[in-house]
Amino acid sequence: MRSDVSRVFAAEWMKTKKRKSLYIMPVLTILISILLFFSIDFAASRDWIGVSSGFYLASSSIGWIVNLVSFLAVMMTCFRISGEFAMGTVKSVWVRPVGRESWYFGKILSVMAAVTAHFVLAVTVITLLGWVKAGYIDLMEKDYLVHSASSLGLRFVLVSFLTWWSLLSTITVSAFVAAIFNRPGGAIAMVIGMSLVMTMISIFPVVNPFLLTTCLSMPFEQMTLMSKGLPLALGWNSLILRTLVCAGIWMGLSMAGTIVVLKKKEITF
Repeated sequence: MRSDVSRVFAAEWMKTKKRKSLYIMPVLTILISILLFFSIDFAASRDWIGVSSGFYLASSSIGWIVNLVSFLAVMMTCFRISGEFAMGTVKSVWVRPVGRESWYFGKILSVMAAVTAHFVLAVTVITLLGWVKAGYIDLMEKDYLVHSASSLGLRFVLVSFLTWWSLLSTITVSAFVAAIFNRPGGAIAMVIGMSLVMTMISIFPVVNPFLLTTCLSMPFEQMTLMSKGLPLALGWNSLILRTLVCAGIWMGLSMAGTIVVLKKKEITF
């Protein structure tokens, strides 16, 4: 199974290398990251009380760029899975001795690698801009130390990891939806619809902790509050546990569900 997964992964990489998007998408990611950063910086320069903070600019900008990366994750996942059904190319894979589970894991691992690269690229660009623009220094209130630069830096790395973990969960959920639909457009529309529903019902405290959209947005929202010296919505231990468990449950259930769907799926379409 492991060699089959690696072969599917390698095949996806070979197909990606032939596409112009391999070179266009990173450039777009960089340009959008820069645009978002300077938009946040412009707003902060008008509304900020006190000295502008590199941690605030970076955290707020990445909080917005996560929306772009998550949408990219949905698009890539749906096209790589539903697209195979739509074109009928999955038939030539499944009639060979390549297990459906291997095909599935090779597909999502290739998407995870691509999305991780885009997320790391966006975080790196924005982090560098934050350092150049305002620097990463202690957060002071007059002569009182609110948060040290080292504490803020460690929390910044932590929320980046938690957000990345939630992005991986977004990919597996998208793959589950894509496995049900035979057209990428329908799968993408369904995932977007699910996201909108989650956003609307997030106002209810009972369900909010269990929503994948909350897992995606909450870490950098917390970091933004911390970087401005405001009260935090959650304790850090609660945030870590909630994000890891919630995203992990979504990931585990969606992966299991996708495998069940693929095993029952006919190849006569």
